[in-house]
Amino acid sequence: NPLEGNQVTIAKVWLNKARKRGIFTKAVMPSIERRKEDHCSACSRTLGSCKVLHAGLARNGKYDSYAIDGLIKEFEQKYSSHESDPTLWKAFFREKAQFMTICNICLDQIEQQKLHKVVRHVGAGRLTRPGDISSDDESDEEEAFFFEPIAVPRSSKAGAMMSKWLQACRQRLGGEFPRNGSQHSTEQYLNTLRVRKLGKSKTVLKDDPVTGWGSVSTSLEGKK
Repeated sequence: NPLEGNQVTIAKVWLNKARKRGIFTKAVMPSIERRKEDHCSACSRTLGSCKVLHAGLARNGKYDSYAIDGLIKEFEQKYSSHESDPTLWKAFFREKAQFMTICNICLDQIEQQKLHKVVRHVGAGRLTRPGDISSDDESDEEEAFFFEPIAVPRSSKAGAMMSKWLQACRQRLGGEFPRNGSQHSTEQYLNTLRVRKLGKSKTVLKDDPVTGWGSVSTSLEGKK
């Protein structure tokens, strides 16, 4: 079935962000490549000691494959989320960007550390306490969107796709599901969203009135 209402709005927001990221990244790639060095900035290996040297960006002195997203966010905060002038973006990028050359060995180690962190922290450790949950949205502009929860039928195409993603993530993480405390953490998160909704003037996008915030089932069947 085709997307409707709130689903269309969400899809458009994601699509526009992805397009902007692609355009902005392409615009500054020549600048990034020009700053490529003949050795790894992290371990000083040269091509004689590794297979590949990648030209990339850093944040706080460390290689960060998502640094471009942080720069785009800073750019939008300074100007506007609708600003897309390439000349203005390039000038901002030259002023703010931190460049770094990374070898394939160090890059592999970084990815392994990220994977280990995900496996260790998803569903592990103490239960989330009230106030622990935060979001980058808290510093977004006033025009940022706030979306109501959407019930996705498991039998729909979107539900089937989400189920496939969920199973793939669970297989990658391993272990038993649902995790201990997952329902409690989800309910706390929903409560945080409700508090934010009441306390901030966000643009609320919805198709139908929300009937209530019930307890959350850990299955894909929906709310109780």
